Amino acid sequence: MCRALVALAAAVALAACAVPVGRVGFVTTRPVDDAMPRAPTPAARPAVARACMPVVVVFPAGRLPSLGTAIERALVAGRGTVLFDAAVRYEIAYVPLVGGRTCYVVEGRVE
Repeated sequence: MCRALVALAAAVALAACAVPVGRVGFVTTRPVDDAMPRAPTPAARPAVARACMPVVVVFPAGRLPSLGTAIERALVAGRGTVLFDAAVRYEIAYVPLVGGRTCYVVEGRVE
């Protein structure tokens, strides 16, 4: 019984990965105008946001994760209109034949 629990815990711990998608210097989901900041200032706030989709057994259970949704959530979390120095990655956490989730994760500084 104890060995089974240890094996299950090891499988769960090893069943996740993150794939870097890219880095973007300036990104927003809002309409662009001349009043938007073009470069971050020291007042820029760090923000991390994700858009996820659950997976049941091997089937998606919901809408596919959206990069635009992750960016919008980061802007809301940082109370701003522009995300600077954004790092985008795709995370997958999955326990074989049980389920898990997939997410777009966006991290950067909001102003």
